[in-house]
Amino acid sequence: MTIALECKYKWSFIDGSLPRPEESDSMFKIWKRYNSMVKSWLLNLVNKEIYDIILSFTDAAEIWTDLMKRFHVSNLPRKYQLEQDILTLRQGSMDLSTYYTKMKTLWQRLGSTKSQKIC
Repeated sequence: MTIALECKYKWSFIDGSLPRPEESDSMFKIWKRYNSMVKSWLLNLVNKEIYDIILSFTDAAEIWTDLMKRFHVSNLPRKYQLEQDILTLRQGSMDLSTYYTKMKTLWQRLGSTKSQKIC
């Protein structure tokens, strides 16, 4: 979902970096139109029970925050396991290239656990 929003230049409606302008602002109608578009994308992704709850939110950012609170998965167990794997990895009988590749892979996986979004 984040990729789709980013490539359509709509992520700023989700992360709050493009806040709602005042209704008197000339940009309000444009903002409202795009905010409604993003809201409709989010609403079309959820089941009826959640739909009925988040329908009342006025901003796409509010919907996203609510969905994140509901569905965010902690990466702490995965992160802990990867840290342990890094600490216990030994070259042993592996050649240097294999050892380096395994170590680099573990570090890359650890780096990707920082803040995954599942929506």
